[in-house]
Amino acid sequence: MPSAPAHAMPSFWYADRGRDVAAGGVPSGQAVLVLAGFTVAFAVLSVLVARRRPLYAAAG
Repeated sequence: MPSAPAHAMPSFWYADRGRDVAAGGVPSGQAVLVLAGFTVAFAVLSVLVARRRPLYAAAG
């Protein structure tokens, strides 16, 4: 994986997929795998936060 700071952001990989498709190709396997990794990481983080911080009903 390249070391540029932009490569550490999901938006870079979404744009990379878009450039590939706009050029008439298919999205690169690396972009798909990196985005899948971000999806898994964010899902795990959201579960951990939800377990640590329970939701409370707000009385209206």
